[in-house]
Amino acid sequence: MLESRVIEVNGIFVGTAVASRECGGWRFVAADSRAMALDGSVSPTFDEARRLARQAYLGVRPSAERQPVAAET
Repeated sequence: MLESRVIEVNGIFVGTAVASRECGGWRFVAADSRAMALDGSVSPTFDEARRLARQAYLGVRPSAERQPVAAET
């Protein structure tokens, strides 16, 4: 069974991070329009996925060195 974790920012459901065996990281599934740019992105850890989702929700631009890996379709 895959593991998934809810990501909230200030009590608002922003999305879910799903552990992915395919990519060896956490795939983000956006639920809030402010985080849609990250939908499908993969982060190496849950904490990184949560950090990026929080930045997207709050409108903070991530630094170039810490952007998530684009998901392949």
